[in-house]
Amino acid sequence: MAVRYPLKDTVDEVIYETPLVTVGRFRCPIGHHLFEDSGPVSHHCFVFPREPVYIHHEASSEFLADPSVVTFYNQGARFRRRRLSPQGDRGEWFGLAPRVFAGHSEPFRFYHRPSSLGAYALQRKLVEAIESDGGVDDLLVEETVLRLLDQLSSPGAAPPQPVTGAEVAAAAREILALRFRDCFSLETLAAAVGVSVFRLCRDMKRHTGMTLHGYRTQLRLRAALEPLSQPKADLLQIALDLGFSTHSHFTESFRRAYGMPPSAFRAARIR
Repeated sequence: MAVRYPLKDTVDEVIYETPLVTVGRFRCPIGHHLFEDSGPVSHHCFVFPREPVYIHHEASSEFLADPSVVTFYNQGARFRRRRLSPQGDRGEWFGLAPRVFAGHSEPFRFYHRPSSLGAYALQRKLVEAIESDGGVDDLLVEETVLRLLDQLSSPGAAPPQPVTGAEVAAAAREILALRFRDCFSLETLAAAVGVSVFRLCRDMKRHTGMTLHGYRTQLRLRAALEPLSQPKADLLQIALDLGFSTHSHFTESFRRAYGMPPSAFRAARIR
């Protein structure tokens, strides 16, 4: 859910949090007493820097973190900064619960990697959606963070996989087809399928070409057409019955899918 509270003396702020993922922003000026050493890292996380800054982990050599890379931190890790930009250190970070990594205490075996333009744009869109849309969906946030992780890295050793990716995707589709009106978390869906959240996101995308959130949304939008055939049907009630959080969320999703708002679609059908 959308939240806003400071960590570490207000230079670190959480802006969205579910039991599985945390999204935050770091804004630390050069003169702040936490600039050089912010203490142990609070989450397993990856960070998209906004300003160039030098990072030095305890067991590694110093490297330049700038907007062309993504940096990785295991929970509890310690590191130091060295100033470069007069703006200090600014960036958005994406934390993950330890169970995402199936018990690996140090899932990231690297400190930085190049980030593609697509990954950088995706994380900016996610942060903007969180900040501008009070109705942003937990499943969408969780899945997008896991999607970013899949694009940027490979977590620690993968557990045995007794079922194929196609079977995982088919099991997820079966649940969504029956419960597309429900609002449940990524973790709940992964537990129902019997795989990790990371694997569920990866296999669904690879074998259907769609995200879990996208698949559920298109099922909702298809189901919307039948009640819209009724001239006196209340649009807000239709939206809520289908699982949309607000009327505006339903309207915008419908417009993107069908090229017109639901009111215009209903009027056209009636005519």
